[in-house]
Amino acid sequence: MNMYQLRIHKEDKPRPYFFPKLLIPILQCSQKNALMKNAQLYYWAIVIAFSLGWLIHRQFYVPSKLPEPTPQAFKIPKISQHRWRQPLESFDINYIRKSEPYRYVGKFAFADSIFIPDDRLLWSAEDFLRYDELPSQEAQGRGLQVKIDPKLILCGRRNDKTRAYLPAFIFNETPNPQYLVGMDWQPWHIIEAKDTQGNWRPIQISIPSDCGTQMGFLKLKPQEFCILNLPVFVGDFATELRLRIRNGKQIMVSNSFPAKINQSQFNFSPTDPAKERVQKYPKKDWERFFLGSIPLEFDRNR
Repeated sequence: MNMYQLRIHKEDKPRPYFFPKLLIPILQCSQKNALMKNAQLYYWAIVIAFSLGWLIHRQFYVPSKLPEPTPQAFKIPKISQHRWRQPLESFDINYIRKSEPYRYVGKFAFADSIFIPDDRLLWSAEDFLRYDELPSQEAQGRGLQVKIDPKLILCGRRNDKTRAYLPAFIFNETPNPQYLVGMDWQPWHIIEAKDTQGNWRPIQISIPSDCGTQMGFLKLKPQEFCILNLPVFVGDFATELRLRIRNGKQIMVSNSFPAKINQSQFNFSPTDPAKERVQKYPKKDWERFFLGSIPLEFDRNR
């Protein structure tokens, strides 16, 4: 091979291409810019989609109704109270006696425990409504209930701190306000006891008052209760007791509980004019004094 051929051969050999090395940084920069633009587009697309979805949701969303809270069943609370004297004195009664006035303690919301102070009353005349203050067409306590726990013993309050009482709980488990009617800040009530034959007999008498200014309606809201103190009796006759309340046309009867009384409590005192006063009325009117119960001495079928 001569020198000419060798030269031609060398000249025909392709030379190295140096331009791509110069363009690589430029291409990489343009790719980064394209990625940034795409990322921005994706970001704004997400923002716009979220905003549009939120507007549509707000425009057409119908809120679902929350389930109504289940009414709480009444449970007898623990009661805290200062005891000024121990032991407390029980009531030794010999004959049928008028139900004790001014034994209304107060009203409370349903709770696990309550405190009853001795130095102040828990009620006032403002707690009671007059008949003309009642809402129209309101039923008078058709859903109220009464319960007694004989294990709970309270002392009297203010000027009666040495006596023993049983708290009677009158409570409202209904979803509507209920009204408890009474006189002198307490409902019409008597205590009944079982006689030797097992029949329920009144051992108290409720003397109705003709003064309308002393009548009031205690409003018990849903999940509220009030307390009425009942005397703790002593005696030689083992029996059962229960509370009987007249609330408008409704008669409420509590649970029964064991107790002791004097057997003479089924009878009237010979010197008590209440017996003659009641007997002057027709038999159908005795209900107003004994709330539907029949005294032992008045029962001709025994």
